[in-house]
Amino acid sequence: MKEKRIAAFDFIRVMSAFGIVAFHFSNYTNCPSKPFFLYKNGVWGNVCSTVFFMLSGTLLCLRYQRVATGRELKEFYYKRWKSIFPMYYAAYAWYFLKIVRGSGAIFFRGAPWLLIQTFAGLDGYLYYRFPDNYYILGEWFTGAIILLYLLFPLILWAFRRSERFTAVSMTALYAGMLLLYRFGNVFVLDDFRNLISCMFSFWMGMEIARHRKLLDDVRVVAVCWAGAVLFAAVTLPLNANVSVHLMALCCFVVLYDLGKRIFALSGTLRSLFGWLGGLSFGIFLMQHVTILEFVNAKNPSSVRGMFLLMALVMVYIVLRAWILRVVTDAVLQSSLFRKAENRILRRSNA
Repeated sequence: MKEKRIAAFDFIRVMSAFGIVAFHFSNYTNCPSKPFFLYKNGVWGNVCSTVFFMLSGTLLCLRYQRVATGRELKEFYYKRWKSIFPMYYAAYAWYFLKIVRGSGAIFFRGAPWLLIQTFAGLDGYLYYRFPDNYYILGEWFTGAIILLYLLFPLILWAFRRSERFTAVSMTALYAGMLLLYRFGNVFVLDDFRNLISCMFSFWMGMEIARHRKLLDDVRVVAVCWAGAVLFAAVTLPLNANVSVHLMALCCFVVLYDLGKRIFALSGTLRSLFGWLGGLSFGIFLMQHVTILEFVNAKNPSSVRGMFLLMALVMVYIVLRAWILRVVTDAVLQSSLFRKAENRILRRSNA
């Protein structure tokens, strides 16, 4: 059963996307003031990424009421592939060819086998283990979300069979991961990017879907508003990863509440955020390369200059994401692609 589109989730998606853009822009700028980079208990980029993982878990849990098997499972994986890879390949090909033309070498990062990571969409995620791979654009969490999509049917199966057992298992796995990090970086990967941490965020989103009515409970909303302010303004004696998850949960509820209230007042903004939500993945893909192009040309050191350039960068990223969306949609709607799609899914042409 497919759930009706919930506009407030578009607000969360768009604000998370722009939050990550603002975070990275703050990181690259020479301006000493970095309001979008740090808060009292961590960095905003980790919070926005966690909100995104939670939202993905929420939406998939709402969309799929039961575990897919056979043909349905094949269609699930195909739809997830289609939502990521055509746009990813299109954007990557453009920048890859630019580098090849500039360097004169096809394998400009060395070993050709490392391109396998890129074809799988995992080069950004594995960059922390293989820094000499062919990672050019996008985000580390692109690879993480691909892995979570692969695991989703299994997680959903456990979740539908026993929500309590799944909660205990996820919490124990997460706590065990944090405990292991107390003995050193045993995973050769920081704990926030560890797939177990990402999966915990994703599962939290599934719990949000299961208890969605709480998003409209004024007491829950009030507590989350207070929690978000507390985490932003006061340094707390908590594990950094735990702190990020608590802050992200508060921000999820706060953004949902804001989106619901804003869209009740303006149908125009509702439509705008719906449109921007459809560009969110393109925004994630294009943000790093676009930010670097601008700050390498002119890196502002004043607060006013930073805000002006950041606004211009965001507009340009949206424009690039829209062009990427148009090009990708043209390919996906072509007769050649549709024939291939029908063959993959073994549909009739009728």
